[in-house]
Amino acid sequence: VIAVHNGDDLQAKYNAATCGQDLVLDDGATFTGNYVFNKQCAAPNWILVEGTGCANGTVPIPTYATQASANSTSIPPWPAPTLTHYATITSNTSNIPLVTTDGSNVPGKYNYFGCLEVTASVSQYFLVGVTNGLTENVVSQFGDHLMFDRMYVHGIAASSTVQMRQGFLLTGSNVSVVNSYVSQIYSGT
Repeated sequence: VIAVHNGDDLQAKYNAATCGQDLVLDDGATFTGNYVFNKQCAAPNWILVEGTGCANGTVPIPTYATQASANSTSIPPWPAPTLTHYATITSNTSNIPLVTTDGSNVPGKYNYFGCLEVTASVSQYFLVGVTNGLTENVVSQFGDHLMFDRMYVHGIAASSTVQMRQGFLLTGSNVSVVNSYVSQIYSGT
């Protein structure tokens, strides 16, 4: 386990980590930047990047829909997650906050992300990308075995100037977004 504290260089900690390690981000910590998480690992040695809530099990897997409610015509709105045990990744530039492929098309493989809030203070085409912006053109450049669990990916509520067009942009294989909440994704253009 590698502890990542508020104020640490998250990208440097990730770059120094090896497959099979768990980067645990402090509760309430905010990491502002444009992060590329593209370690190429293999089973069973995933690299994990997660808030403490996923690392220690304090954030339960939510029940968004029961079988009865899934077949109902009136599904109640689901609440946003409680962020007590989440860490935040945000961007204050036009670059995407979290991507899993670098500018040279080196993709991440066997990476897990959990209990993270991802947002931005400036407009973005997408907030989380299993891509570097759609420049990949051969299979070896696509991410593989990437999991996003209990993520809270969101834009800015009711903003006419800061808008997010997509929460996730996924181009890869064996990619899953589970138990996650995406909101405030819209664009006036």
